[in-house]
Amino acid sequence: MQILLIYNPLAGNGSFNNHLDSIIEAVQDKGYYLVPYRISTTEALEKMVSSADINSFNRIWIAGGDGTIHQVINVLFCYDCQIPVGIYPVGTANDFARYFHFPERVNEMTEILLQDHFTVCDIGVANGRYFLNVASLGFLIDVSQKTPKRIKQSFGALAYYLKGVEEFANMKPVKVSIRSREANRDDEVYFILIMNGKSAGGFKRIAPLASIAMVCLMCIFLNHVQFSN
Repeated sequence: MQILLIYNPLAGNGSFNNHLDSIIEAVQDKGYYLVPYRISTTEALEKMVSSADINSFNRIWIAGGDGTIHQVINVLFCYDCQIPVGIYPVGTANDFARYFHFPERVNEMTEILLQDHFTVCDIGVANGRYFLNVASLGFLIDVSQKTPKRIKQSFGALAYYLKGVEEFANMKPVKVSIRSREANRDDEVYFILIMNGKSAGGFKRIAPLASIAMVCLMCIFLNHVQFSN
């Protein structure tokens, strides 16, 4: 069995790198072969995936937070990847992994990933981009990107809240056009979440009725949604 491990060395507190040797050891003890790939830029990731025979791998593991997962899934889907994907939740909030109650300890997650247990997950589409846990539009959507890495490493998810408060001075509405089977609507909004999971940004149970098996748009629109601004 061949496993491709795509990892973000800067995710969370940056400690995942310290576990690489133990992961390789666990994989080799099973008689499997691990190919690690260190994420640098989306362009480099796309070049790697396009040049590799991605479907020759038996498993793809992603180590990072929700942003890393989003980045990798979008690249894999562009190249029609049909491989089962596993997650190491080593980011700041890890909302997607929290939905499945994945353990935070890397060695425990490795044991799970080396087993043959799978589940099916929804993938939403917004503006032609795929998302697993949440898609957002409007005010505060880029808080995680604007939050300095050193602050996230020191304060975890709290860093997002602090940065969000700072951004309130820039609050302004954006025009949106929503098209779905349930409604056609043009409006101005400050913020919209399209929830696939229950939590986002470390806030638990934002959409308690949401399920990975059913995409919902913040208690208003259900089912598959095409969203544009």
